[in-house]
Amino acid sequence: MLSRERVEIDAVQKKVVDVIHLALCVFGTVSVGVGIVRARFIGNLLPIAVPVLLILVAICLWPFRSRITWFTRSAVLLLGMMGVGFSVLWNYGLVGSGGVLLPTTVVVVWLIWDRRPAISFTMAAVVLFLVAAGKNVVSGSAVDPLLSSYNHTLIFWASLAALYVAVGALILGVTRVLFGAFRRVLLRTQEGETRSKLDKERLAEILKGVNDAIFLHDAENGQILEVFGRYSDMYGCSSEEILSGGVGQLSAQIESWTDESAIGWMQKCLKEGSQTFTWRSKRADGGLFWTEVSMRSIHLDRVERILVTVRDIDTLMKSHLELASLNADLERRVLLRTADIQRERDASDAFSYTVSHDLRAPLRAIDGYARILTEDFSQQLPDEARKYLGRMVAGAERMSQLIDALLSLSRLERQSIVLETVDVAKLLEDVHQELRDGGNCRIHSQGFCDMAWSIGPLPEIRSDPQLAKQVFANLVGNACKFTRESPEPRISIRSFERPDGIWFEIADNGSGFDMAYADKLFKVFQRLHPDSIEGIGIGLATVKKIVDRLGGAIEAEAKPGEGAKFRFRLEPARTESVNPPLAVRF
Repeated sequence: MLSRERVEIDAVQKKVVDVIHLALCVFGTVSVGVGIVRARFIGNLLPIAVPVLLILVAICLWPFRSRITWFTRSAVLLLGMMGVGFSVLWNYGLVGSGGVLLPTTVVVVWLIWDRRPAISFTMAAVVLFLVAAGKNVVSGSAVDPLLSSYNHTLIFWASLAALYVAVGALILGVTRVLFGAFRRVLLRTQEGETRSKLDKERLAEILKGVNDAIFLHDAENGQILEVFGRYSDMYGCSSEEILSGGVGQLSAQIESWTDESAIGWMQKCLKEGSQTFTWRSKRADGGLFWTEVSMRSIHLDRVERILVTVRDIDTLMKSHLELASLNADLERRVLLRTADIQRERDASDAFSYTVSHDLRAPLRAIDGYARILTEDFSQQLPDEARKYLGRMVAGAERMSQLIDALLSLSRLERQSIVLETVDVAKLLEDVHQELRDGGNCRIHSQGFCDMAWSIGPLPEIRSDPQLAKQVFANLVGNACKFTRESPEPRISIRSFERPDGIWFEIADNGSGFDMAYADKLFKVFQRLHPDSIEGIGIGLATVKKIVDRLGGAIEAEAKPGEGAKFRFRLEPARTESVNPPLAVRF
C-alpha cells in the first residue's frame, strides 16, 4: 500500500471514529437517561451501571481525542459498546433493544479495522452473544419475569440472531461496497498522482542533462514561472534567485538587452510566431556573455505561456568576432598583396617590353653588321677575324634564343588556365609527331626512327591542354636529346597512382646527370651537361613553373650514364583512385 494512500485511509478511519465517539457521547447520554428512568420504574438500577460507565469514559476521552490514536480510541469505544450490548442481552433478553449494539460493533469493526483484529473482535462478540442467549434460555431474565417464557424459547433467540445477522449483513455489505469503491478510487487517484510525480521528476532529470537553460514565462507580464536545464552553470544562480529576480537579473541591462526589450520580444513572439535572436546575458558575478535565445508560444492547462530556450554561444561568438577581424585584416592584406602583384606584373610587362624591343634592336644591329662584314669583306679579312665574326653571329643568335625563352617564361605567369578533360594518349601522339617533323627524334639515314618506345596506360586528366602538352613536349624532347648517343636508345612513358593523385613518368637510358646537382635542375639557365649538347637551360624551369601553376608536383631521379626519370602530377593533390585506360603504342 502506498504511503500517501495509508495517510488518506487513516484520515477516513479517524473521521469515522470521531463520528462514533460524538454520537456515543450525545445519543448515548440520552439513551442512558431513558434507561435510568426505566430502571427506576422496574426497581432495579444494576443493569444500567455498565452503560453509565461507558458514557462517562467516552465523555472523559473526548477532550483528549487528538492525543490518542484512532485505533486505541476505537478499541475502547467498541469494546464498551459490545459490553453494553452484552449487558442488555444478559439482563433483559429479547426485550432489550440495546442488544443491537453487539452486532453493530461488529459491522463498525469490519469497516475500520484490519482483517485480523476484526476477526478476533467478531469471535468475541459471537461468544458473548451465545453466553447471553444460553443464560436466558436456561434461567430466563431476572429483570422481566413476564417474558421468561419467551426467553426460555430457543426459536426466539434464533430469530433474533437471524435478524441481527440480516441487518448486520445488509449494513456491512452496502458499507463495504461503498468503502471498497472509495478505496479503489483513492488508489487510482493516488497511482495517477504518483505517475504524474514520477513523470515530472523524470522530465526534470532529463532536462538537467540539456546543455541549454529553459524558462517558462507568463505571456502577459513576462514573469518567469519555471526554470529547467543547466541554468545554474550558465548564470550561477539558483532557481529561487531566478524566479524572484526575473528577466532583468539575467540580462546585461545595456542598449538593446534590457528587461523591457525582452518583454518586447515576447509580445512579438505572440503576434508573429517563434523568434530566435542573440542576447547579451549576465551572470551572478556580473560577467557578460553571449547567448542565443529561442522563443515560442505554447498552451499549458489552457493558458498561453512563452517557452524560452537559452544557449551559451559566448565562445562561438568570440570566435566569430575574431574571425571577422581576421577576415578584415586578410582583406586588407589581400588588397596590399594584389597591389604588389600588380606592380610586379607592371614591372614584368615593362621588362618584357624592354627585352623584346630595347634589347633586340642593338642585337639585330650587331648580327646585321657582323653578317655584312662576313658577306662583303670576307676576302679582305684574315681567317681569325672571320672566325671571330662567326662567333659574334652565333652569340647574337643564341642571345636571341635566350630572349625568346625569357619572354615565353614570363608569359606563363600571365597566361590564363583553362581546365578541360585532356586525353594524355592523344596529346602524346601529337608531341611525338611534332618531334619527328622537327627532326628532334633520333632518325637514321634510312629515314626511320630506331628509338624504342614503351608506352604504358595513360588516363584522361583534367588540366590545361596547352600547358600539359608543353610539359610533355619539353620532357620527351629532353629524353630524345639526351639519348642520341646511346647505342640502344629507350624511352618509357607510363602513369601510376599514388594517394595524392595520378602521376606520369618519362624515363630514358641517356646520359643522365649527377643527383648532387639536382637542386639546380629546375632553375633558369642552370645546365648540368656540356655545351656540346644543345639547349639554353630554360626548358626544365618552364616545366616546373607550369606544374606549379597547375597545382601539381614534379621530381627527378638519375645516374650519370644510366639515364634519367622525371615523375610529375598535373592535377591538384587528391585521394580518389582511377581506373587506367588502355595502353597506347606508337
